[in-house]
Amino acid sequence: MNNKARSSMKQPQQDLDSELEIGDVEQYRSDKFFTFNHESLVMKVMSNMIDAGSHEMRTGWFNEKRDKGGNITRVYIEDTRLKFIECVKTASMFMACDFDSKAIRRIKMYRKKIKKLKVSLLKDQWNWWKSLSWTERKQMTQQSKGANKDMFNVNLPFWEDFIYEQIDLYRGICKELNKLTKRLNYYQEAEYTETT
Repeated sequence: MNNKARSSMKQPQQDLDSELEIGDVEQYRSDKFFTFNHESLVMKVMSNMIDAGSHEMRTGWFNEKRDKGGNITRVYIEDTRLKFIECVKTASMFMACDFDSKAIRRIKMYRKKIKKLKVSLLKDQWNWWKSLSWTERKQMTQQSKGANKDMFNVNLPFWEDFIYEQIDLYRGICKELNKLTKRLNYYQEAEYTETT
């Protein structure tokens, strides 16, 4: 290939390079960086809490499927009750810096009720266990239904009672968090930031 042919091949690339402008790369920020603020985090955790609370509250389970080779695979289906409780706890954690005296008082009241409920049901579980004969305890232990003074056995009804009664108390905390966002005018601030 001669020099004239080579220069004609390079020409389009040189024209393209001269048309490109390189901006200030260090000052570039995408829109996602501007939305990372406290209000957007609160919106996200509140949204997760609402989504989790909008589903049927049911226990988790293992779904078993047989693959082509005949092997059984087990996939855990999430406990929606526990997911909701964790979402409320996470929302409370992120919003703790926003708590006013009213939110602190009301949320503390709900947490005390949860603690009292736990203590009461653990006591019921332990009293039930102590009322069993030695033979009954042995049978229950073989069925993974033994009891401990300080911990729930998930195979006993006391655990289920605790979860279901807790859900209503966490719904109360959810209401308090929602009222707090209104008192803090988060909805108004979100509108304001979008128009500027």
